[in-house]
Amino acid sequence: MDRRIKNALILSGVGFVLGILIGVMISFFDGSLAQGISGRDVFLLFVGGVQGAIPMGLTVVYDIEDWSILRSTVTHFIPTMIVFYACSFYMGWLKFGTVGFVIATVCMIAAYYIIWMTQYLIYLKKVKTMNAKIREFRKKK
Repeated sequence: MDRRIKNALILSGVGFVLGILIGVMISFFDGSLAQGISGRDVFLLFVGGVQGAIPMGLTVVYDIEDWSILRSTVTHFIPTMIVFYACSFYMGWLKFGTVGFVIATVCMIAAYYIIWMTQYLIYLKKVKTMNAKIREFRKKK
């Protein structure tokens, strides 16, 4: 099995579990778990899992070395937003054209940007460290 596919499956599994855990935490804190769990609640947790699985699995696009950071980001961002909107509309969190839709969109883009920038800075630091070690290695030769 291709390394990227294997990584995508593993990351999707992690994202699925995280999506479900976030859904359980939200249900716990909003008090809906106190009323019992229905079949619909279980299905909504499953949808939350899908909402976590797709973006996590798609992070493998950043491993494609031939792609620019822009291409990888757009390839990851568009499906992430599509899944976010599809799941959010289905679960009743959003209604198209409302103020909540605009607020959710801005929050999602802001969260995406913060996560993206954090990862970018982490990898930038790693690259600088590797480059410094390469320069140090070359000086020793």
